[in-house]
Amino acid sequence: MNTPSVRQTDTKTALMDSAERAVRARGFDGFSYADLARAIGIRKASIHYHFPTKANLSAALMDRSHATYDAYCARIDAAHDTGGHRLAALIDFYRSALNDGRTLCLCVAFTGSRESLSEPLTAKVAAFRKAVIDWLTTVYEQAARDQTIARVSNPHLEARATLALLEGAQIAARAEEAAALFDQHIALLSARLN
Repeated sequence: MNTPSVRQTDTKTALMDSAERAVRARGFDGFSYADLARAIGIRKASIHYHFPTKANLSAALMDRSHATYDAYCARIDAAHDTGGHRLAALIDFYRSALNDGRTLCLCVAFTGSRESLSEPLTAKVAAFRKAVIDWLTTVYEQAARDQTIARVSNPHLEARATLALLEGAQIAARAEEAAALFDQHIALLSARLN
């Protein structure tokens, strides 16, 4: 059985990190393998060794992002007992992805380039968004029981609206490179937290 060497793993991770920064700042169409090769100091052919196509690389990024999100939600669930505190932690997660308005979260960045994405990557983005909505639904169900988010009416619809609001607030903040706009756009949601 062949196992990747440390150098191969480090190169692969460096490629993914560089590609993620590029996608989050410029979108799927805003970077090339030539850009990545320059950024990490390797030949373009070396990138193709790890990721034969940009679609392969992007799918790997989405898988990694989804795993990171799942782990983050597990930590939120372990650290917070109330729906309100869990929602506040997710809001912080989305706000931190902005990097002072210079980037978007990976899912939002990919969605902005939807026509350029492969079908498998589009499916991964949809699966990620479904996972966020499913988790938010449980948050709103908890909040309906513990009364830590005001006026919860339909947890599933609340979850869908919250995701749309968080993503839209990111786009607005990115458009003007002003993270404070994120806070302004979610002010009514934040005011509902008890």
